[in-house]
Amino acid sequence: MIVRRDRKLAMTSTARPLVLLGAVSSALLAWLLWPRADPPAAPTPPGENRAAAADAAAATAEPGRQAAKATVPAGSTERAAVAGVEPDPAPPMRRGRVLDCRGLPLASVPIGLAPYDDADRHVRLPTTSPTVPSDARGEFALPAPTQPAAPATGPGWFTLRTTPCRPDAEADLLVVAAPAVPLAGHVGGSDGVGLPEVRVQVAHFFLTEFPMPLEQALVPTIDAAVTDARGDYALPAVPIAAGVDLVFARQGYTTRRLPTLQAASGRLDVVLQTEAGKPGRIRGRVRDAAGPVAGARLLLGFDQETTSDASGEFALEFPARPSRLLATRRGWQPVVREGIGQGTPELDVEFTARALTIGGHVRHDDGTPAAAWRIDLVDPLRGSGWKPVEAQCSDRDPVADALAITDPEGRFELAGLADRSYRLLAYEPSTLRSVQSEPIAAGTTGIVLAVPADLLFDELRGVVFDRAGAPVAGASLSAWFAPASVSSVLMGPSAATDAAGRFVLKNVPRRAVQLGVTADGFEYAVGPIEAWLAERELRVVLLRTCHVQIEGEAELAVTFFDGDGRRVDVSGRSHGASFGGTGWTLRGGKSPVLAVPETAATMVWSRGGKEVGRKPVCLDRAPGAVTLLIAAQ
Repeated sequence: MIVRRDRKLAMTSTARPLVLLGAVSSALLAWLLWPRADPPAAPTPPGENRAAAADAAAATAEPGRQAAKATVPAGSTERAAVAGVEPDPAPPMRRGRVLDCRGLPLASVPIGLAPYDDADRHVRLPTTSPTVPSDARGEFALPAPTQPAAPATGPGWFTLRTTPCRPDAEADLLVVAAPAVPLAGHVGGSDGVGLPEVRVQVAHFFLTEFPMPLEQALVPTIDAAVTDARGDYALPAVPIAAGVDLVFARQGYTTRRLPTLQAASGRLDVVLQTEAGKPGRIRGRVRDAAGPVAGARLLLGFDQETTSDASGEFALEFPARPSRLLATRRGWQPVVREGIGQGTPELDVEFTARALTIGGHVRHDDGTPAAAWRIDLVDPLRGSGWKPVEAQCSDRDPVADALAITDPEGRFELAGLADRSYRLLAYEPSTLRSVQSEPIAAGTTGIVLAVPADLLFDELRGVVFDRAGAPVAGASLSAWFAPASVSSVLMGPSAATDAAGRFVLKNVPRRAVQLGVTADGFEYAVGPIEAWLAERELRVVLLRTCHVQIEGEAELAVTFFDGDGRRVDVSGRSHGASFGGTGWTLRGGKSPVLAVPETAATMVWSRGGKEVGRKPVCLDRAPGAVTLLIAAQ
């Protein structure tokens, strides 16, 4: 069966009135949803108990004004009036709601504003920050911040989701919260001995019980705990909420997930089982022609890393499946061993060859040097954090976000290279102009990378449509570039569409960059700039985002296909983060609210790689609507 759920927001008399019309524009439909920050927001589900609470709140006072009074010193307006001085204008207020993990309003939750930075997703409310309590509807009001901030809960509560709050924004706020307790416990093996180095993490990205989209809300970072030598751990605050788990993980042991509801007493002891057939740890030694090598870095797969000790020895957990072992050392070529698994004997890693270099110049077409250009690799060997291993093997001083930088004469030298051919990438960070080389053998010198004069478009014009041919106003377009050594991405020119869906991009690189297009309520479209340039005027078609929640037997794998039989992406999203792919596994028999493109036409579910059912789906395209899908015949 397919059940459509369109949850509308119940507000007090002081909030915006809501009228549901059968054929209103998408802009008017947005008023029916819980108000949005920059990405889409979550409406509030209806319910008889909430209607009664709303009537009680409306009969007492306006909650926004009540909350606002808590932020103004008592009597300040009266004293100003007696003195004959015009009182200061009341500060602008930001309104919001606090909901629990099931989408129900929470009353008497202290809410304040915490500093927020996109680069650091921790949301910590300073102890000196004033707070206001939410009312019976879960509503609150706070003074608008002068710096980027985020509403956060006070003592005794845990912030699971919150909306960024910027000074120039006006959208209402949303906080998803849960009661919190400090937690301590012990993790041991089946033999009763405490296990050190067990990572204990609150898993709260997927709120499977929350019935609405949370794309406008960010997921605050929660620091993990690690068990000590006795197997003991402690977390200062753990949310006690349905759909939130504690994850206990250690190499060589089966990862265990437990609902935080089991931790309500403040104490939780856990036993981990060794993974079947695992003998424990794999050991080895690192040497060169002169003897043992200390300080070599060893990476097994992409999740285990260690260094060799003074005797050149090291130990790692056996991987769940055969993996690559990568050993690096400054000034030496990396050592790679494939297929390391449970049948591998003790490892003997030997460095036998010094690292090689490639040297040359970067010059403009007219022969002038290209100074301060960054040099990277198109095809590096990837290591920890997916970064180029060549940086770890170089004996040169490290360069931030690059393997080398050209000097005033345009000269460069790449070091740390293995004995193979590489394709070089040279780029200018300020404009994202770039050139790539043909494969060049390590050890080569005297190469010249020529920079053509026409690497930038003066401007690119275009228009953004939806599938029905209607223009999309307010869509954002950005060119970006992701060299191998860069920590995130380098942003290039950007623009927004006007009311007719038209845009102009200035000084756009002709190659190597990606062009991304995003709009509220639509799927993100991205591709190499070359793929967009069939015509001088770009015509971009965006697919609308639809929201689904899936129920079925636990551990079913669910995928979606469009009308042409192609798989489409399904993802869980929040502000600045997305997780998903072409399928989703129903842990506990239920998914969080997921995003799929409007082209999804068929849902297929399988177990153990074998299809066990499929059905056509009809998705509700209304903003904020959620279609409930049941994975059963």
